[in-house]
Formats: sequence, structure tokens, C-alpha cells
Amino acid sequence: MTDPEDRDLAARFAELRSSDARQAPPFASMLPKAPRRRVVALPWKWGALAAAAVVIVVGGLTVGRLGAPPRTALPPSTLASWRAPSEVLLEYPARALFGPPMPIGASVIDRFIPQTSVFKGDGP
Repeated sequence: MTDPEDRDLAARFAELRSSDARQAPPFASMLPKAPRRRVVALPWKWGALAAAAVVIVVGGLTVGRLGAPPRTALPPSTLASWRAPSEVLLEYPARALFGPPMPIGASVIDRFIPQTSVFKGDGP
């Protein structure tokens, strides 16, 4: 586009905007009218709130008195009696079939074969 065409186009858009502005209604007339709120006095409202507060306080005191029995002092635990919380994960039904864990370097077959030495001087 050339410079005269740009000015002509800008003038046409300005004319279109002014035409639209003349035909458009005012902004305030487009806003919805807020309905008037009707104030209703509820005389029983404060009485109901007070009754609910009394019920909550009395219920809380009753539950507090009927709560847990008094705590008895537990004997202090020693380090030797401590058990890891995850120790229960080591227990499984088939563990009894396999027996205790094998020592490092041992074979599974060692459980079924008697330990006798084939070397001289090592035997009974």
C-alpha cells in the first residue's frame, strides 16, 4: 500500500467508528438494574444460634469427660528391645520352608548334603 491509500483507509475507519459511536446506546443503560434487597427481620435467628452454641459446649464437655481412660505409664524401652517398624515385612509364609538365611558364600545345596571333608586330616 502506498501512503495516500493508508490515509484514505484510516479516514474510512474513523468515519465507521464515529457512525457506530452515534448509534450505540450509552454504557450505563446496558448495565442490569440490581434488584432491591428486602430486609426481613428474623427474631428467632439469635435464639437458634445461642441454642446451637449451648449444645456444642455441653456436647464437648460431655465427650471430654467420657473420653479415653487415664493413661498408665509405660515402662521405658531399652535399645536391646527395639524392633524396626518394617521388621514385619520380613515375615512371609514360605520363610519357614527356606529356613534361616544362608551364610555368605554358602550354597543352597549345603543344607541337604552333610558337611564331610574329602581332604586328609580334615575329617573326624
